[in-house]
Amino acid sequence: MSWIRLTLFAVTLLMASGISAFLVVNLVHDPTASAAADIAEGAREGENFWNLSSLEEAELTAGYPIASPAFLPAGFVPGDNIIVTQPSFATLPRVVQRFWHHKDDPAYNFSIMQTPLDSGLGGGEAVTINGVPGLRNLLPPEPPARTLPLLVLSWRNGGYTYYLHGFLGSHLTEETLLKIAASIRLE
Repeated sequence: MSWIRLTLFAVTLLMASGISAFLVVNLVHDPTASAAADIAEGAREGENFWNLSSLEEAELTAGYPIASPAFLPAGFVPGDNIIVTQPSFATLPRVVQRFWHHKDDPAYNFSIMQTPLDSGLGGGEAVTINGVPGLRNLLPPEPPARTLPLLVLSWRNGGYTYYLHGFLGSHLTEETLLKIAASIRLE
């Protein structure tokens, strides 16, 4: 089984000073990577991050209900793991990231990050997602790590901040990612 390698480049949330920074994530399909590889330098499983296999475990670890998309494009299946991370300030809520990939071509994948923290949406073009304002960022390919364009959507809804990251191509379009984002609901 191949995994999606996740690297968190920055999780800087300075709530006391009112400053928040955009959460930057790099997703790379790497058939040689282990599920917990490259989470964050210095992170220790069970202390800074948890690599879990069920939604129930992830909700217990995160301490809040986790939203799911009601719409999945044809051929997309959930990944085998759910990552829960603890920001460097232990008093901040945990961040959950779930993965989906195309069953025949895992390079086409997307993930949804969720946190109850109003961590700011970063910059980008304005977009409406499920009736609420959000942001859209389209990142060009950066070989060798990222050979497909990456679309990042971010928005706040129902007390949570969401980030949807998806690689665009024949199995996943911007329209499809917007449809996935609009379908995300707490169960």
